Amino acid sequence: MRQDHQRLVFESETKKAILNPENGVSVAGTGLKSWREVLRPHEDVATGNYSASEFAADLYMVSQNEGSSEYVEPIEFFRRTYLTEGLKILPVSVRVRLGALNEWFKKATLSVIFLI
Repeated sequence: MRQDHQRLVFESETKKAILNPENGVSVAGTGLKSWREVLRPHEDVATGNYSASEFAADLYMVSQNEGSSEYVEPIEFFRRTYLTEGLKILPVSVRVRLGALNEWFKKATLSVIFLI
C-alpha cells in the first residue's frame, strides 16, 4: 500500500518535471514525428485488415510446405520480413556452429575408437 502511494507520487512529480520546460528535463523522442508520418505501413496493417495469428508461423505447416505464401515461399518471406542484424548473421552463425559440432563429433568418435 505504501509502495503504491510512493509510486503514484513519484509518477506525478516526474510528469510535472517533464511538462515544465524550466526544469531542463527532456524526454528522448519528444517532438519527433509519428512513425506513420515517416514510414508508410504495409497495406494490411494500414487498413487494419489482418489478424494477429498472421504474425506467428505455424511451424508444423511450414515444415509440410503448407500455409500462406509468406512462410512457404522464401522470396516472399524475405520480401516481407525486416532483416535485423541478428537475422542477417543467423545463417553464418548456424554454419559455424554446425561446423564446430561436426569437429566435436569427429573428436568424440576418435576418443571412443581408442577407448575400445
